[in-house]
Amino acid sequence: MKIAMALAVISTCLISGCATITNGISDGVTKTQYYDTDGKSKVISFSKYVPASGKELRENDITGYFQDITTGDEVTIFKYSDGKTFSLINLDTAQPIKIITKETFHALGNAKSFKFYEFGKGIIEPAIFQSQNGICKDFNNAQGIKVNFATNYYPNIVKTPNEFFTTYASAKLGEKSKNKLLSTKFTVTSNDSKVREQINAMWKKDKDQLLQTDVSKLRSFIKYLCSK
Repeated sequence: MKIAMALAVISTCLISGCATITNGISDGVTKTQYYDTDGKSKVISFSKYVPASGKELRENDITGYFQDITTGDEVTIFKYSDGKTFSLINLDTAQPIKIITKETFHALGNAKSFKFYEFGKGIIEPAIFQSQNGICKDFNNAQGIKVNFATNYYPNIVKTPNEFFTTYASAKLGEKSKNKLLSTKFTVTSNDSKVREQINAMWKKDKDQLLQTDVSKLRSFIKYLCSK
């Protein structure tokens, strides 16, 4: 009964988000395992940024930093929307973005490839956007762009950070076309066989809706980027 109730909550989180689950930084989680877009297991370490007294953080302000323990890279985390945060790496230059400006977004929009991370509400999601001629140029014409992403969902990132499940997908996005899923995969990281079985059953039932929600969210970020 407890497992079934937990899975009902998880399913709701995946589709609409859970306001009670916040990102690892504010919850004090310092190290968390996740799977990257290439399917490799990695460990991420968060550190919180403390703004000057009385300063209210606005969209695109720095909220903290994360370090990929596998590579040692330190990447800036920025305030997003709806209680979430994000990070960016320009893969053309192999440089993480340290501050958000119009020039930053313009450079990313012209880049052929960049990496996007989203954190918050029980999710760690790395995504790689790829294009032939530039992200915004291809997104806005018939060429379209490709995105590979891995969404790691944590039912309780504070109490059980090593219990999570991951959706992998590849999709084609274009301003003048519908989202097109190219490939999908799903894995569960849990030592409890009953939990694994029931999460797999939930995945089969809600797969299409979950993936379309993820793809639409990534599409929205590209539209946001290309509007700056």
